[in-house]
Amino acid sequence: GFRLQMDLIDYSRRKATWNGVSYSYVLVIIDVASRRVWALPLKTKAPQHVAPVMYRLIRTIKKAPGMEKLGIVTTDKDNAFTGASANVLENEGLTHRTHDPAAIDGASPSAGRRRVRRSAALSRGRCGGCGRRRRG
Repeated sequence: GFRLQMDLIDYSRRKATWNGVSYSYVLVIIDVASRRVWALPLKTKAPQHVAPVMYRLIRTIKKAPGMEKLGIVTTDKDNAFTGASANVLENEGLTHRTHDPAAIDGASPSAGRRRVRRSAALSRGRCGGCGRRRRG
């Protein structure tokens, strides 16, 4: 099956507003092989709030061409991925593995977050480096 990585981006210091609702986190899922990214905003990172958003993202990913056979989801040891969230993974037939980002030699835990933030900025018509609006 396919391998996915899942993490939360913390925007609690600078909350984002979407359709009149304020969000503090973004749940991000990345397909390891293709580097495709799926993301949805969250109000909190409590497992009972993360679980329905995670379910929605996983169902969306499974509908994507060639992504029907998901296998392993890797997360850090954040409490957001326990309880109700872990149950969603189990019910969807996914193997949940955790890792300690600090234990990976030569890897920066924030590198993936920077890549997602840069990608999100570019998709909004902003510079991926500084966040300023791009011209033309």
